[in-house]
Amino acid sequence: MEIPMNLSHKPIYSIEGYSKVDGEYKNKSDVQGFSIGKAQWVKDDEFSPSIKIWRHDGNQWSPQSEETTLTRAIDATTLIVHILNNIIYNTDDTKILLENEIFNINTKASNEKLVEYVQKNKRMIVNHLRSLKKEIDTFGM
Repeated sequence: MEIPMNLSHKPIYSIEGYSKVDGEYKNKSDVQGFSIGKAQWVKDDEFSPSIKIWRHDGNQWSPQSEETTLTRAIDATTLIVHILNNIIYNTDDTKILLENEIFNINTKASNEKLVEYVQKNKRMIVNHLRSLKKEIDTFGM
């Protein structure tokens, strides 16, 4: 499904057909793609990049499609990888470094179900992390 160009978020780059690889929702996902483009919340003569997750309910583009800043998406990924490291490798690190600031990770509820999910889906998660690592390794830091 082609990501629309006529809505408020203006894609510059996109991945389409994401439902074919959407983790546990593979081939049955409402997420049709991602795009990086001009944020919908900025004025026409300004530019701020954002990432958007495009969802389609079968009839129309969903109002549940989500847009956020690039740094928020990266920071959310950082948190996810940090937590996965803790679960998979049994580390007990409750702090994360973001932009030279140390943040405490607060446990809001039992993580029993999350641990169970990660253990059950470890192979799929690791495959997605390998793709992320490959991109980070070629980033040139």
